[in-house]
Amino acid sequence: MVVLTRAQYESMSRDQLIDELVNNTNEIHVTLASLNSKIDRLTSDLAISRNITDLLRGRVNQLERDQLNSSQYIRREMLEVGPIPLNIGDNDLEVVVTKALSVSGTHVNVNDFHACHRLKRKSQVIIKFKDRKLRDNIMSKRKLIKEKKDDLKKLGLEVLHVNDSMCIENSRLFYKCRQLKRMNELYSTWFLNQTINVRVRENSNITKIYHQDDLDDLLGYCVGDTIVKYFAHATS
Repeated sequence: MVVLTRAQYESMSRDQLIDELVNNTNEIHVTLASLNSKIDRLTSDLAISRNITDLLRGRVNQLERDQLNSSQYIRREMLEVGPIPLNIGDNDLEVVVTKALSVSGTHVNVNDFHACHRLKRKSQVIIKFKDRKLRDNIMSKRKLIKEKKDDLKKLGLEVLHVNDSMCIENSRLFYKCRQLKRMNELYSTWFLNQTINVRVRENSNITKIYHQDDLDDLLGYCVGDTIVKYFAHATS
C-alpha cells in the first residue's frame, strides 16, 4: 500500500480520492485475510502442541506409575522392624530379630531370611524372607508382637514395630499423605498390602493412591504446592 503525502491528497480530484480509498481498503482486507490465515495456522499448531504435550505427560505419568509398582513389587517379601537397640551387634542381630518375631507364636529362624540388616536409620532393620507366606503371617500378627512386652524385654527390646517395606517413591508419597492429614485435608492414611490408602472424611470411601496425580484428583488441587505453602506459612 502506497502512502501519499498531504500535498498529493490535496491535489487529487474527488473521484481520484475515492479510487485511492477503495484501493487502500482492498489492500487492508487482503492483509487482514492473510493475518487471519496465519492466526488460524498458529492456533492449529498450538492445539497440536498441546495434544502432544498432554500425550507425553500421560506417558510420563504411566511410566512413573509402572516404576513405582515395580519398585514396590520387589519388596513383597520384605518387612521393616524396629527399634532394635544399637548395643545389639551385627553378629547377634538375626538371632534377636528371629526370637522377637517368634513371640507371635509363629516360629522364625535365620534360615528363613535371604537378608537381615540395619537401614540408614540404624535402629530400623530390613528383612527379606524366603517365603512370602511366612512374611505375610508375621505381618498379620504384628499387633500381637507389640503386646508381648515381657517377652520383648527379655530380648532387650522395649517394643517392636513391624511394617511393610516401602520403596522410595511410595515413601515420599506416603509422607505427603501424612502431611495432608496434619493439615486436616485427609482424615486418615495407612500403608497396607503394598498400597497407600486414604480416607478424606471419617465416613468416606477408601481411596488407593498410586501416584501424586491420584491425590491431586481426589482433593482437586496440586498437593505438592499446597503442602509447601502451608508449612512455609506455619513456620514463618
